[in-house]
Amino acid sequence: MVCETARETDGLALSSSNVYLNGAERAIAPKLYGTLNTVAVGVRAGQDVGVATARGFFASGGGPARLIDNLSLPAAQHGAA
Repeated sequence: MVCETARETDGLALSSSNVYLNGAERAIAPKLYGTLNTVAVGVRAGQDVGVATARGFFASGGGPARLIDNLSLPAAQHGAA
């Protein structure tokens, strides 16, 4: 079943995993959601995924980031054969 992700007002997903974020991580976590949205808009507009990702990163102000272990891009969208 597919459904919308419930979010806090700042964009952070209402997830049981997010209770493990410390204060500093919690403060930057909503930037990830914003960055992913910026990347998605760019890719949908025809930008290369790498370009869209770089623009999303810089638009978010850069800064610290945690490894995302559950993100995947469809092969057709990032140039894989």
